[in-house]
Amino acid sequence: MRRDQYAHVPKTRTGTDKRLDVTRFLSMARPDMVARETAETLAARYGVPVKVAQEEMRRAGLL
Repeated sequence: MRRDQYAHVPKTRTGTDKRLDVTRFLSMARPDMVARETAETLAARYGVPVKVAQEEMRRAGLL
């Protein structure tokens, strides 16, 4: 059986990927979980700047 030689190489997370992680959390998490979050905690968890986390929270209507 043939094996892909690049299959084990992890993909590096770009800034866009991290921003999408924040957006995905805000849209799919339970409302009580989202209500407890601040921009600072989201920024720390997903490795994005606080400004980006605030932007995404504004888009979601949380700020």
